[in-house]
Amino acid sequence: MFLTLKQQMKYIVPMIIAAGAFLPTAYSKTIYCPTCSQSDFENAYYVQSVPGDTIILPAGSATWGNSSRPNNGTIYLITSVTVQGQGDSTVITMDDTGKTYASGVIALWAPVTFKDMKFIGASVGHPVTVFDMEDYSNPATGLQMRGGFRLTNITYEGHSDGYFANIGAWVDNGVIDNCRISCDVSYAELIFMRGRTDAWQLPNTIGGPDNVFVEDCTFNDTGYVCDANANARLVVRYNTINGNSKVDGHGVATNTPPRSFRNMEVYGNHWTNNSQAWTAIEIRGGTSMVFNNISDNTYGAGGAWFMLTDYAYQGLYGNFGTYITNVSAGNPTTITTSGPHGLGNGWNVLVGCPYSTPTLNVASYATVTSPTTFTIPVNVTSGAQNSGMVLRYLTPFDYPIPDQVGVGMDPRVAASEPAYVWNNLKQGAAWTRNFWNVGQGAVPLYQAQTGNPNATFGESDVIQSNRDFFADAGFATNTGVSIGTTAQMSALKPSIVGYGFWVTDQGKWNSRTTGPDGQFYVWNGKSWTLKYTPYPYPHPARRPAAPAAQILNK
Repeated sequence: MFLTLKQQMKYIVPMIIAAGAFLPTAYSKTIYCPTCSQSDFENAYYVQSVPGDTIILPAGSATWGNSSRPNNGTIYLITSVTVQGQGDSTVITMDDTGKTYASGVIALWAPVTFKDMKFIGASVGHPVTVFDMEDYSNPATGLQMRGGFRLTNITYEGHSDGYFANIGAWVDNGVIDNCRISCDVSYAELIFMRGRTDAWQLPNTIGGPDNVFVEDCTFNDTGYVCDANANARLVVRYNTINGNSKVDGHGVATNTPPRSFRNMEVYGNHWTNNSQAWTAIEIRGGTSMVFNNISDNTYGAGGAWFMLTDYAYQGLYGNFGTYITNVSAGNPTTITTSGPHGLGNGWNVLVGCPYSTPTLNVASYATVTSPTTFTIPVNVTSGAQNSGMVLRYLTPFDYPIPDQVGVGMDPRVAASEPAYVWNNLKQGAAWTRNFWNVGQGAVPLYQAQTGNPNATFGESDVIQSNRDFFADAGFATNTGVSIGTTAQMSALKPSIVGYGFWVTDQGKWNSRTTGPDGQFYVWNGKSWTLKYTPYPYPHPARRPAAPAAQILNK
């Protein structure tokens, strides 16, 4: 049965009004689909279900998402239901023509649960997204859903760089648990997330329910475990990662819109792969709690790398303005970029000659005072081929750089929300911080900014220990986090404001343990203040639901 979105709304809007938006009704029932085809599922959902129902898919296989279907193959779920299969015996394959990236074949626009089934991604070269989670505002009721989805006990086998789950900007919370997720494409971002666009104007949600939780999942093969993109708020905990996959917290340099993720919690995860070196944890902005992670990797000198970084001083990225322009003869000359460059007034830039030999020739330096035009003395030499480049790297001179590790709510205050890192182990020893090298143009810019032609800097000068982040002794040169009992904490009087202490005899949030689980305190200069208690584990959404009445779908 093919239904247009208008026809779907004809069925669904009255149900929402009658049933109280997304709340289950007193007559929740189970609907059995005769097959797991998209047509049979759409008939069960759009025609027969009301909020709170459970739709059962049988064992079998089907392909979903063909763009020739109504709504270009997308299934829009805008009322709360549970969709349950028969484990890996229910196999849904994504059609090669299905929606990609920020769209998806299954649109969860309500607190929908998908469980107990297997999804196979589209073939190589077809980046089809399985689940797309977005916020949904209902014009009939004025109600808005901003989260509550759950994906549980799902197997996903990806064969392209399409997302398993794309989580949209205004989705405040949801749970992905006990899933088995794999992909054979190294750059596939399996769980991709953006956050609400006002995230940086609001307090962080560390330790709270308004985060997306990825817990107790197994990741195999390759690809990214999670990509926390612009404004995202994410918790990644107690997952087993068997491939060379990383938890990636994107920074402002490469994001759209140009903001870092807002906050992340990464704890209790286990990386088992020892076949090669790769980055396992990369934090490029926001504020974070990263602790109790384990890696078995000792490959090469670094093994599985742990990074606190930002790409802004490593290379030229669009969010900081990079343009090739013509350079006229004469000094000084006016260089006008081809369009708005995105550089804020007061930022410092270089004009370089990228085709110089043997290396980049830095021609001049100036401060931005216009959205498009730079008037800079240019010395075109060394085979520059009459061409110039407006360069913008970031340096310690610019601290705090936009949305870097340690900055807080807008307007930004330097190191107002530092990240905390402790008790992360690699082969039983402290998991140390690795560093990227700064870019070719960053050091010359720093020399121009400081007036010192011999000045140099490294990544540790931009993202500093005991300012932008605090960590235990093994991770960073300076100790900024201790671990112990309440009595041990009370006896410690740090000299550094922001010093952290993980108290091991307080806090009960992990149901797997019998005693205290720990919580985090920060020294404010005079006393210890409670900073962080992890959200209850397992997530409350994983509690068993009451059984529903059953009917037969004929």
